[in-house]
Amino acid sequence: MKKILIVDDEPQFLELLKEKLIGRYRVVAALDGESGIQMALDEKPDLILSDILMPHMDGYEMLEALQKHGETKNIPFIMLTAVEDTSSIYKAKDYGVTDYLIKPAHLEELTNLLKRYLG
Repeated sequence: MKKILIVDDEPQFLELLKEKLIGRYRVVAALDGESGIQMALDEKPDLILSDILMPHMDGYEMLEALQKHGETKNIPFIMLTAVEDTSSIYKAKDYGVTDYLIKPAHLEELTNLLKRYLG
């Protein structure tokens, strides 16, 4: 079963996503970018879903740090965020984000995106 790391500073959102994805995927979660990096290094997920705006370290900084580690640099990284301005989408692409999904995302849309990258 493929493993997904979800990084978001909203505990209720994390729980909702976990409920929707458990059974199809193994799900691990972190509440900020710093713990997201550690979780990615420890758990070696097959895909990372991350918010942009988080305390201590944002999603861009987390992605940049993960790209410096040989074991995490090739993990598909999807921004799942409420930030929907064009400049943020371009910035995400410049950082090497695999895909960008705007909250609130429909479950079917998220599921289709996950299937695209995880099979």
